[in-house]
Amino acid sequence: MVIHTYEKKIVIVGLFATGKTTLVNKLLNEQQVMQDHEYKVYHTDDFLQYDRKLQMRFLLNKINLDKPDRYIIEGAAAYRLLLSGVKENNFYPDLVIQCLASDGTRQERYMQPERLNGQRHALDKKGMKDFKAFDNMYRKMWNEYMSMPKKQEPRIIHYITEEGYNN
Repeated sequence: MVIHTYEKKIVIVGLFATGKTTLVNKLLNEQQVMQDHEYKVYHTDDFLQYDRKLQMRFLLNKINLDKPDRYIIEGAAAYRLLLSGVKENNFYPDLVIQCLASDGTRQERYMQPERLNGQRHALDKKGMKDFKAFDNMYRKMWNEYMSMPKKQEPRIIHYITEEGYNN
């Protein structure tokens, strides 16, 4: 994957445990353009304490206050940002990277001790139901975003974060 110098606003989306944060770290360490230019990273998880409808507005306000020349927005909730950005005509990224991984791999990743942070997240029947509900919501948002006419079309990369992935 190559990031071009003109791609200043980057959004990395994906369902839970698809490798979004890992990809951000990899890009920052391995991409020449990211070593030549400073990219500020924003995680949508940092805005989860706000009302769902206001989360992405607070994120955009933070970016407007910081005024970074280049930035990466990473997180599952960034699906909402893409969709509302087009609907409200206030956010158009240069590049969107969608991370993909199989359900089995995602469940394994989700249960890793370093991800749990000392909490007990059990993917029991209720947990799996919630997991799938979020998946369905974000897939619906992605499909709606992809079907919408946009003032500015981003370059889109589908990045598979595991070997042997079959979509």
